[in-house]
Formats: sequence, C-alpha cells, structure tokens
Amino acid sequence: MNILHISSITNNKASGISVVVPKYFINESTIANVAILNCTKEIIKSMKQYDNYYNYTSYNKLEKLPAPFNKPDLVVFHGIYFIKYIKIAKKLKKEGIPYIIVPHGSLTKHAQSIKKLKKRISNLLIFNNFIKGATSIHYLSKEEELQSDKYKNDSFIIGNGIDIPLNKKREFSEKGLILSYIGRYSIYHKGLDLLINTVYYSKSLFKQNQIQINLYGKGEKEKLELDKMIKEKKLETIIHTHGPVYGKEKEKIILQSDLFIQLSRFEGQPLGILESLSYGLPIIASDGTTFGKISELSKIGFRYKNN
Repeated sequence: MNILHISSITNNKASGISVVVPKYFINESTIANVAILNCTKEIIKSMKQYDNYYNYTSYNKLEKLPAPFNKPDLVVFHGIYFIKYIKIAKKLKKEGIPYIIVPHGSLTKHAQSIKKLKKRISNLLIFNNFIKGATSIHYLSKEEELQSDKYKNDSFIIGNGIDIPLNKKREFSEKGLILSYIGRYSIYHKGLDLLINTVYYSKSLFKQNQIQINLYGKGEKEKLELDKMIKEKKLETIIHTHGPVYGKEKEKIILQSDLFIQLSRFEGQPLGILESLSYGLPIIASDGTTFGKISELSKIGFRYKNN
C-alpha cells in the first residue's frame, strides 16, 4: 500500500505534531510504502536521510511527486488549518483518492473557541468542505473525539506511540515534592494560568509541604508573561520557569521529578505526558489533556478538577 502523509511541521522539538509525524513515517514504513510531503519551507533535519521525504517548495502539486506517490492509495493530512491542504484535497477528490484527517486536537471545542469568529468564517467558506470530504477522521483518544465538534464522517481512534526508554523512575523525594511541566509556553492552551491560580489559592499547602514546581518551555515572550503572573501572585519561591530542554537533559529532569503536571484545556494526545509515563513518572492531568479520567481510573496519577 502506498501512503502519503501531508504535514506542516518544523524542526521545533517542542511541537508535538512536529515530533510525532516523522515517527508515523518511520514506523509505518516497516509495513507499507510511505512518503511525507511537508508544506512548510523548513527542511526537517530528522527526515533528510530518507528518500521518500518531499518538500512543498519543490513539489507544490501532487502530480509533481514521483510515482507511486503522485497517485497514492491513501493520503493522511496532519492538522486542518493550512490553505495548501485545500488545493491538494481538491485534486484528490478529482482523482478519486481517499484521504484521512488527523486533527491533532484542532476540532475540540476549546480549540475552536480560539479566534472563534475567524474560524467560524473560514470553516464556512473553506475548511468544512475539506473536513467533510475526508473518508475518515483519525482521533488520538476517545476523549479527543468526545470533546470535538461533530461531523458526519466515519472516525476511528488510534493513540500516539512513544519510544520506551531504558531508564526508569525508581526513587522519589523523601522530603517535599518536585512537580515538572515540559512543553510549549502556550499559556491558555496548556492551562499554565490554571496552574498558577491553583497554586495561588493553595499557597500555604504548597509551602508547608515543600512542593516545588518547575516549568520548562519554549517562548521568550510567553515566559516573560508567566514570570509576571508568578511575581504578581508572589509565587516565586514555589513556581520556577526555565528554558526548553531536550534529549538527555530532559530525561534527567523527568527522572529527578516526583510528578509530571499538565493542565491543558485541549489536546489530541500530549507527548509530554506519554513520555513521562514511559519513564514510570506519575502525572497530574486535566480532562483537557485527555488523560484526566485515565489517570484516575488506571491509578497512574491524579485527575485535576479545577476546584
């Protein structure tokens, strides 16, 4: 089977979609003939070694791709709100080639509420036809499906995968607790304002129990805003912001933590939580992460209820 993945990813390691799409390609390639067409100008470093990686700047039309990917058996779109997808989708419909959409959380009600008027208009004029034309919608979790605006398409659920590390979390703090968040400094999306407010209203609890929260993320402007919020609420001794971490440094921080915390308002299925769990680190998660109920029922952590 010839499968073409179409994405708009970058080399940003803090972006879940940019991390996971190459993984789809690498793992699916063991059972099918797979290619990626990336619609950003960036050359993805992790993909340069592969023959079936194509960039939109050179292949801006489906027919320009080498056979068999100029007429694939199936196309998978990652994300929705990319104009370049529309032209490709029209060509696919004309050729009778089926396509699947992986929204990666962008159809959830919270995601749709961001720039609500703009999305409502663009959905009406452009993207509804693109979504309705899909053979199926691939959700990453049952929670994502339940939280998403409903279309009449068929749908199915398959979660993201994760590489299982050799190292495991084996020792926890004997005194106090260290909570860590690793991800993008997208304050509303990732619920970082909820985290700050929760700590503020339970400040004495955190101080008495020597609980420290470390945030690691990308985005200088957002970090400054977070620092301002933390300072205004006098939480500098509890919440500490840091720059982004990757690779061995990230592994070290996960293994030194007692809990991974993420209070997102909406997600498809966050890799930060999956990665922490792969090390054996318990989590505190909101329902918006899609792991709230799971953490409670499966006893892999704690469900944040914003109360």
